Amino acid sequence: MYAGRLLCLAPIYRAGAFRDFVGAYFGYNAAYSGSLSIAVRLLHTRQLIIQLFASGLAVLAIAGWSLALRKRSQHGTSEARMPSIYLNILLASVPLEIVAACLSGRDYSHYMLPLFPSLAVLAAWFLVAIQNSASERSVGAMVALALVFGFLLFSLAVYASDFSQASDPPRPDYVEVVKFIQRTTSPNDTIMVVGGTEAGYIALHTQRLPASRYFYQYPLIDAANPVAAEQRRQFMADLMTSRPAVIVSGNPLLGILCTSELDRAARNTQAPLSDYGYNSTLLPKLLKDFIASEYRPVQNFRYSNIRVFVRRDFPVPAS
Repeated sequence: MYAGRLLCLAPIYRAGAFRDFVGAYFGYNAAYSGSLSIAVRLLHTRQLIIQLFASGLAVLAIAGWSLALRKRSQHGTSEARMPSIYLNILLASVPLEIVAACLSGRDYSHYMLPLFPSLAVLAAWFLVAIQNSASERSVGAMVALALVFGFLLFSLAVYASDFSQASDPPRPDYVEVVKFIQRTTSPNDTIMVVGGTEAGYIALHTQRLPASRYFYQYPLIDAANPVAAEQRRQFMADLMTSRPAVIVSGNPLLGILCTSELDRAARNTQAPLSDYGYNSTLLPKLLKDFIASEYRPVQNFRYSNIRVFVRRDFPVPAS
C-alpha cells in the first residue's frame, strides 16, 4: 500500500518538481487564504462540503469507499475487480484529497474538480459491488441503475441554478467589444484582454490569440505568488514582442488601464490588497507608458465600463 503511494510520487520527484508540487499544493493555498479570518475560512469549508456532497457522484463514491474499507477489514481484501494496489491507494488518498480541497480556505467550486477521477472510480466500483451482491444479476443491475438515476436527479435539482446560467445571454458590453475587435483586426493579429473570465470569453469569441502566455493575469498581481515579479517581467516582454492590435481593460480587481498618470491615479486610487491578495494598482502602473506610446483609446458608450485601446497604426472602423 505504501509502495503504491510512493510510486504515484516517483515521476514528480524524478522530474525535479516535487518541491514545486508541495509548494503549489500546500504553500500557495496557505498564503493565498492567509488574509482570511478563521470564521470566513470555516464558512468557505462548509460551502465546499455542501457543494461536494450535493453531487450524486460524491455520495456513491463515499459509499464505495466505506464498503471497500469494510470488506478489507473483515476479509483482508476488498474483493475488487481492480488491482488491489490501486484500490488501496484510493482508500488512503480520497479522504486526504477531500480534506485538502475543503480546507483550502477558498469557496471555489473548481477546487473539487481534481477529486472527480477518484470519485468516479470508487462510485463505479460501488455500483459493480451492488450488482454482484444481488442474488440475481438483473436485480443488481436494476438497483445500480436506480441509484445512478436517483442521484442524477438529485444533483440536477441541487445545481439547477448553476445549469440555468448556461442559457443566460452574454453581456452586451462583451458582445460589442467582440464585434469591434473582429471589425478592426485580422485573424493573424493578437489581442490582450486584461482580466479573468472575460479574457477567455472575448479571446474565444473573437478568435484572436492573446499576445502573452499570461492571458489570465491574477497570478501576476497576487501577493502570495513568489514569482509574480518575474511573471510580470515576462508578461511585458511578451507584449513588447507581440504588440497586440487591441488591448482591453475593465476588471477592477486587476486595475483600470489608462493612458496618462493623472487618469491612472484618479481611477486606481486607494486600491489596497483585496481579500484575495490581489494588488490592483500594479498592472495599470506597469502598462501606462506602453499604452500611452503606442495606443489610443476608443470611445463607445456600448462598452459600458470596459476600456478599449487600439494600436495607433490600426484604423478604427466606423461603428
